[in-house]
Amino acid sequence: AEYAERVHKLGASLLQRLLALKRLSDAIERHPSPFDTFEAPPAPGGVGRHPAVSWTPRDDALLLLGVYKHGFRAYEEVRDDPELPFSCLAGYAPLPPPLPQPSASG
Repeated sequence: AEYAERVHKLGASLLQRLLALKRLSDAIERHPSPFDTFEAPPAPGGVGRHPAVSWTPRDDALLLLGVYKHGFRAYEEVRDDPELPFSCLAGYAPLPPPLPQPSASG
């Protein structure tokens, strides 16, 4: 019963996410060389952007390409992918790998 309630509660958002990822996949796969030619649809008003962060329409496209390549919520993989040269990261050294998490046994 608990599983059915969870599916009922989260099912609509999961379905919306899957449909959005399918549309993204279809749009990207129409390009013979998407890392060179794919353009993101416009995002009016630059929603969620801090004015001090350098971000361009090309970065929007790179972010979508990163989601397509690495998957939803793969933040570090998208950020660290050398095929995705985000303008806000230009001139910065790559971030070090995350520190290992302590084991539960001590």
